[in-house]
Amino acid sequence: MVTKYTFKLRRFMLGVVLHANDTPHQFGLGGAIAIFFGFLPIIGIQTIVSLAVAMLLRANKAITIPFVWITNPFTAVPIYGACFAVGSIVLPSESADFGEKIGLLAPETVASIFSVEYWKSLWRTSMELGTQLWIGCFIVATVNCMITYFVVRWAVASYRRRHSERIDRRKERLRIRAKRRKELAETSA
Repeated sequence: MVTKYTFKLRRFMLGVVLHANDTPHQFGLGGAIAIFFGFLPIIGIQTIVSLAVAMLLRANKAITIPFVWITNPFTAVPIYGACFAVGSIVLPSESADFGEKIGLLAPETVASIFSVEYWKSLWRTSMELGTQLWIGCFIVATVNCMITYFVVRWAVASYRRRHSERIDRRKERLRIRAKRRKELAETSA
């Protein structure tokens, strides 16, 4: 079952997304936008915000959706914990007890993710963590979005170049086969 969906996802990514008329720059920009907003503590609206910005900047929107969910209810605690640590280095403070508050971000059960109370609590807790979290998230998001831009741009350009070379080799083989058939037909006639 998983293999079937994995195959369909791969075919979609290779056939539809990577062969879109967007340039490698637009792919890289879409990935960078998604990573930037994915690292900001705005879980719940990060997809909408990143898609809106991608539309405004004419970036690839298909790549934005999976990239923005780098932070989700299961990865939020370690990612935002690291971001808070970075923010605490830049702006030290003794008032915020991150250890207690970050525990509130983790879902108790998978089913709790679908409750309104969980999302309200998540939003309230992320706002209470304040300036250190936002500064840390902004720094981590900026660094990661720059890395993502160049990696995605390189990956798409590299894939398209290899794909073009495969197509050229295939055309050359077909041309040689056609030439041989023609020569064979002429010699037998």
